[in-house]
Amino acid sequence: MTKLLEKIAIRLFPRKSQRQLDVWQRVRTQGPLFYIFKRGILRFGLPVYLLVNLFDLLSQQALLIHRTTALGLTLWTLVSLAFGAYIWVSHELAYRRQHMGPVA
Repeated sequence: MTKLLEKIAIRLFPRKSQRQLDVWQRVRTQGPLFYIFKRGILRFGLPVYLLVNLFDLLSQQALLIHRTTALGLTLWTLVSLAFGAYIWVSHELAYRRQHMGPVA
């Protein structure tokens, strides 16, 4: 089972260049919560949410926006947190595999 997980990890999280590893080493010192908030919510979720609502506003559906704002913000926040966590884990696994050997 461990061999299978290692093969999957190698395919999902390919080796990084030394420059990418150096950047990740600096980023990881900030911690996962900061990274997930910055990368997941601020760089992914918020822009996508605003674009979707802008599209609704421009397509004459402005009356529906006030009804769906709370639900939309909640859903996009959860999706953004999951996205940020996935990116953190993928980078961390690739980093550990190259610096600490096979991922268990």
